[in-house]
Amino acid sequence: MSPSLSPVQYSSPQITVTQKLTGRVLDEFVGLPLCEATPRSRTARQMPMEFRVRLFGSEPVLIVMRSHPAVAEKIAERFHSDQAAPTTAEEALAEWLNRYSTHFINDYLPSDSILPFEPESSHPGLWPTRPSDVCVAAEVLDQPVEVRFWLGAWNSHVAV
Repeated sequence: MSPSLSPVQYSSPQITVTQKLTGRVLDEFVGLPLCEATPRSRTARQMPMEFRVRLFGSEPVLIVMRSHPAVAEKIAERFHSDQAAPTTAEEALAEWLNRYSTHFINDYLPSDSILPFEPESSHPGLWPTRPSDVCVAAEVLDQPVEVRFWLGAWNSHVAV
């Protein structure tokens, strides 16, 4: 298990891989660019929209994605003409996390070891008591986006 990383430690290979995956999925999903975090977005800014995915398998993973509502609203707008698309900002952020998690599983985990998952509404009070193993802070449309990972035995510390 890797040590806890803060969002400003961009030299870690885990951070780089996570940041690239975040940008790739966002670009494929709605064609929005992911930008490196500015000092302003690395501080504790309001990110009230938050969802989590709990992946249960041989190596459990908890992924939390949070952002500012403006990002989720823009994602929802991009799908306005698609009947099956998310219609609210909350649905849009949950769908981004759903697609992100699917890419993460396909790229980095043995898919036969993962049980079905669904994004759930979250908040920091539902996080494990230990720091996240990987945290990426970035920006979309000048608003903060954060993706956190807890690897391994986190599930005994997470409230349901």
